[in-house]
Amino acid sequence: MKNRYTVKYLGFVSTFTGVASETIEINSADHTVLNLISVLDARHNNKLIDHILDDEQKVLKVQVLVNGKAANISTVLKDKDEVVFYMPMFGG
Repeated sequence: MKNRYTVKYLGFVSTFTGVASETIEINSADHTVLNLISVLDARHNNKLIDHILDDEQKVLKVQVLVNGKAANISTVLKDKDEVVFYMPMFGG
């Protein structure tokens, strides 16, 4: 079984992928945000993971939304989910 995810990269995150969005198909059903990040990192020549996860690969350096709701690395993904990676903006 293949799951298909729409992945969007907003702001500086897109500079590491070279694209603003893409569709990813992964074999198997039980994927988490962390699993998806590993697949995306391999797809983008290992240039992504260091910018979105800490050194121990346990904490996100960016924000992640799954279908418009806040997510973390252990959030389970379902077929046809939309995953958005972005760096929140601060200002005043």
